Amino acid sequence: MVDVTNPPGAVFTATNITNANGGDVQEFIDAPYIDIDAANGFPIRQADGTVVQKFDTRDAYASVGTATLGAPRIFYGTNAPSGDDSAICVGRGLVGALLFSHAFRDESTFLSTGDSAYTAFDARHTYLSNGGLKYNHGYGGQASHEMAAANGMDLFAGFVTNMRVSAGTVDRLFHFHVQGVTISGTGAVTQHVGFYCGPLSGGAGVNFGIYVENNPCFFGDYVQLNGDDVIGFRQVKGGSGNFNGGLTEFVASGGIVISGNGGGSDYAVIRSYLNAGGATKGLALNPTGGQVIIGSPTPINGGALEVVGDIKASTKIAAVQGLGVGNSANATTPGTVTKKIEIFDVAGASLGFIAVYDAIT
Repeated sequence: MVDVTNPPGAVFTATNITNANGGDVQEFIDAPYIDIDAANGFPIRQADGTVVQKFDTRDAYASVGTATLGAPRIFYGTNAPSGDDSAICVGRGLVGALLFSHAFRDESTFLSTGDSAYTAFDARHTYLSNGGLKYNHGYGGQASHEMAAANGMDLFAGFVTNMRVSAGTVDRLFHFHVQGVTISGTGAVTQHVGFYCGPLSGGAGVNFGIYVENNPCFFGDYVQLNGDDVIGFRQVKGGSGNFNGGLTEFVASGGIVISGNGGGSDYAVIRSYLNAGGATKGLALNPTGGQVIIGSPTPINGGALEVVGDIKASTKIAAVQGLGVGNSANATTPGTVTKKIEIFDVAGASLGFIAVYDAIT
């Protein structure tokens, strides 16, 4: 039988627990016990008094604000509890060699005979009206770690997912899936962003907002780059392996297409700038070699620049090594001169005139 008095702060030990014959119960001597001491977090101690764990269940905690209602919590660990009002707080002081530890781990097994689903963590909180005040922020999960080891760390990631498939087929595997928002009643959303990355700095080398190691990226709609104009690809890489899409609001049957300059013109415009300040810069097409063909996808005779159709210039066309034509014919007798054409060198100086005849036979 148990013969125990329990004044405030009493400790259950084998010396004050007796059996039916009044003797000590030896099997409890080395067992951990709970210290009934709420002020110190109900510590679990070994027989020598060493704290193994603490369970802190105080009703309210003062942190940034003071939670006064509905705020009991459990603290699990040996470190001193903080003033945070988390419902469950872990504060273990881990020391050892080759540690691979976790504050929380789900090792459940799942077997269902119906159309079911399982989620290891499910955040479904509700923000209630608070007298017209606007809440600062709300997160379904957050990570704010500190690196304080002088020898550093090889890799850190705020979120890691690794799927293991040992049987069956996963039809769609999304390591990160944004499902959108459901709006009802008087609710509204001002700006809706599936993935947001703020300005990054601190990297000794470069800072990437998104880094894809060795896989293609697919965007089902436009990608806007740096500011006002929509500049991006749509329906990239079609069935033939070529780019199937274009820039801005046009879906072409093939190639990379520019469709409009945003200024109401009937023509698309390619602009080349020296820097973000807007200084213009020359545009080089295939500067390291290769043909540039305008007006047709089929080469004519292998020239570096080939144009299907007329070339018209508002000033001059300069050819350093001369002009070649493909419509010459044999003739011997000129007719009457009717016009003259002035010819210039590459620098723009006049070389004289070429006569134009009404006939040559």
